[in-house]
Amino acid sequence: MTKDKFVFPADKLGVEEEYLPAEGTYLENHEIKAAIFGEAFLDREHYKATVFSKGGKAKIPHVGEIVVGVVQQVRKVSLAMEVHFLGEEEVFPPYSGVLHISNASRDFTSSMDELYASGDIVRAKVVDAKTVPIQLETKGINLGVIYSLCQKCGSITEKISKDKLQCTNCNLVQLRKTAIDYGKGILID
Repeated sequence: MTKDKFVFPADKLGVEEEYLPAEGTYLENHEIKAAIFGEAFLDREHYKATVFSKGGKAKIPHVGEIVVGVVQQVRKVSLAMEVHFLGEEEVFPPYSGVLHISNASRDFTSSMDELYASGDIVRAKVVDAKTVPIQLETKGINLGVIYSLCQKCGSITEKISKDKLQCTNCNLVQLRKTAIDYGKGILID
């Protein structure tokens, strides 16, 4: 049995001359297709194509829950984030989150790019879970950037003082709204 990849409904897995449709698949016009989102397995020994669901019941975000995600886009007054962890549990596919400048820091800032950059890994708290995207905040000392790469050379950065990171390769200093435990992992002790 070989593991191929994650597939979406209607993705082609093979043709009926190669495989028989099994769990999570269907046959359409001589093609075996995924019926569900999940992980595709092609069993070449038994000639079966199967798709196993990725996880069971979807985890839903709640107000006050700590989340971890990757910054996708930074604008002047907000940023878009892809949320990959709700609490300690990884979610797939990720949720969309937005962080407004008024919820970013207790200190005054005139632009979100003074606090965050695309690619930063951020720990945040859900302040509104009924909207799409979910609304987030990073005002607490345990919230903010927990991992960031150098914007100049892409190397690892280390925290040198409150909200300042320095590249281990080119020594570029970058400002970020960092969590107190920057670089220690995604979970709060």
